Amino acid sequence: MRRIGAHEVVGVLGRSAANEVLLATTRGPHGFVRPVVVKCVREPDFAEPGASHALAREALAYARLNHACVVQLYEVIEDEDQVALVLEYVPGASLARVRGLLAQYERRLTDASAFYVMASVFAGLAAAHEARDPWTGEFVPVVHRDVNPNNVLLSWDGAVKLTDFGIAKVTGVASDTCVGLVKGTYGYMAPEQVLGEAITPRTDVYCACLLLRELLLGRRNFDPRGKHELELMQEMAAPGLEPIERLREGVPPVIAGALRAGLEPNPDARSVTAADMRDMLWAFVRADDARRQLAATLAAFRGEIQVLPCEQSVTSGRPSIPSAEPVPSSSPSLVHPSAPPAMTPTPTPTPTRTLEVPTPYAVAQSIAPVHLAASSRPKADGIVLLLTGAVCAAMVGLLLLPQRAAPQTRTQIAVAPSAEVRPPEQSPPAETPPETTAGETTPNADVPAATSGILITPSLADSHRVYLDGRIVGASGQSFSVACGPHLVRIGSAGRVQRVLVPCGGDIEIQAQW
Repeated sequence: MRRIGAHEVVGVLGRSAANEVLLATTRGPHGFVRPVVVKCVREPDFAEPGASHALAREALAYARLNHACVVQLYEVIEDEDQVALVLEYVPGASLARVRGLLAQYERRLTDASAFYVMASVFAGLAAAHEARDPWTGEFVPVVHRDVNPNNVLLSWDGAVKLTDFGIAKVTGVASDTCVGLVKGTYGYMAPEQVLGEAITPRTDVYCACLLLRELLLGRRNFDPRGKHELELMQEMAAPGLEPIERLREGVPPVIAGALRAGLEPNPDARSVTAADMRDMLWAFVRADDARRQLAATLAAFRGEIQVLPCEQSVTSGRPSIPSAEPVPSSSPSLVHPSAPPAMTPTPTPTPTRTLEVPTPYAVAQSIAPVHLAASSRPKADGIVLLLTGAVCAAMVGLLLLPQRAAPQTRTQIAVAPSAEVRPPEQSPPAETPPETTAGETTPNADVPAATSGILITPSLADSHRVYLDGRIVGASGQSFSVACGPHLVRIGSAGRVQRVLVPCGGDIEIQAQW
């Protein structure tokens, strides 16, 4: 049995390029047993440089918070320069998972449940924004920076907790963000995030208001279907969202007005705080009744959520993690939920994708039954900053690539450039070794060196397909000759999309991100 400190690992909830998230038990005298979640750096052969430092920074964010609506940090373990966080275990489902199940039956959360959930989220954010040093009393706010449905946990008894401060901005702690590099989740970023500008508590308010608007409308604010990633980023940089009162009836004028203020594109013009939103929402909610109603909604779907995310023991190698559950972006009719009727679920569209920093919590919360307690700007500016971020990401990747024990032999494959860059299509979650099939790759050995570069993919224990600009071009461990410039790359059907900049006449090596 694998142990981390005093904790026995019983399962794997998720893995990213840097970290792994584990389900564990803490045992003590007289039969004491408590389930916990352990977030730690992956084994040395797979871990990214700086991963332990990032976990330590996340621990500082949790240490400044003590609120019922925020996942609690129990312990920080350091062993041989490796850091692990022991976090609260919340049995239940993420908001993304619940929304997905409701959408399959063309249903949504009631307004009362939506107000209750978001009042709790804003309460957690207000605690973070008002954080103080416990010893000096100094004001040291924490900005979450990644408020999205995967990071809102709903327990079976109706409690709501905010989790995953992995990319949080912690006052007084140096950040590892490169200038112009975008951190956040598609569809849930404020304009200043997309444009690479200063991040403040107002950023969290905007993102949480986006989520509240989606819950009240029953559909996504930014629909990614059929759009290039840059187009989606431009929409988020200059959103132009219609006031909610023009789209549906029944929203209290006070809430509608607060949403308008919270969704102001210019952060300096946002006149509401997380505490203001919390207080306004609580005024329209009977907390006990809303909690029972939310618990009843979750109970209706309890049988559809597995008991364990991975059947394979963590002591027998690396288990196969299924792809994350997609977050539906369809527009379900505005019907209050009840027990799901006997009907065939509707197909689920393409999932959202998280940028820059891997968040294993998001993966775990989508595939696991148990969850971690853990003014309009010119569009051209956004594109320039985005390209700056891509160049910076490529440079950081070259500088921080881990050293391999022995050089790997790779096969170089020439790939014809696409007529246009398209977002990758959703692929089946099961990983199988790639086969050469007509139409999958288009060899082109005559690509001039002056207009091409080499894309090198990692050698992994298991073979994974390589997706380039939405097409399957080969398998991991191979190198590809492609047209120089920006490309979208994904390693494996469960991998995260990466934006890379291939240099003309040079090469760039990427790592798998899950």
